[in-house]
Amino acid sequence: MSDADWEQSGTEQPKKKGIPKWLLWGCGIGCLGTIVLVAVATVVGVGFVQDAMDPEKQWPKIEKVLPFDERPAHLELQAGIPLPGISQFIMHDTKLNAIATLRVLGGAQAGSYDQFFSASGGGFAGMGSAIDPEPGTLEIQGREVRTLRFSRISPQPGSSIGPGIRIDLSEEGNDYVMVELQSMGHENVLTDEDIQSFFEPFDVWRGR
Repeated sequence: MSDADWEQSGTEQPKKKGIPKWLLWGCGIGCLGTIVLVAVATVVGVGFVQDAMDPEKQWPKIEKVLPFDERPAHLELQAGIPLPGISQFIMHDTKLNAIATLRVLGGAQAGSYDQFFSASGGGFAGMGSAIDPEPGTLEIQGREVRTLRFSRISPQPGSSIGPGIRIDLSEEGNDYVMVELQSMGHENVLTDEDIQSFFEPFDVWRGR
């Protein structure tokens, strides 16, 4: 039915499905993961995407990296994207109105991983480069970790997603782990208190 037919029938027109949030939020290095996820889905089928977006299947994987006693209700899982050598989990923090991306890289990715926190901003094939990178440190649950603040991630448009920070949670002898937080408003800068608030539900260093 056309829009006019729906209006004449008096029946509410069904809402058109938009682009999933995780597809938009996956930009930065996540763009590569998002592209691969969509490509694989076209071959394997929608079941792959459904699994990626299923909280019951993805949260146990997150818990292995960021232990918690109770699943944080304010963190809405958008997708878990598996790639060779790297896994990432995209979440929406409804309290901070921010994108939270957890990335886990295998030990063989050492050289690539350090680039995420370099003054050059890192990146791969024009994707994932931090714009206006500012290396620094921050204390997370009693341990000082390295960070990288940025104004946005290439190729994200400057007006849609705001500034953010990468936090290195890696330890020697384990997989490389980082959390990237990015505000949804282009003028909304995440404070140190906001970052600590994100980690409150997690026991970051448990078992490490």
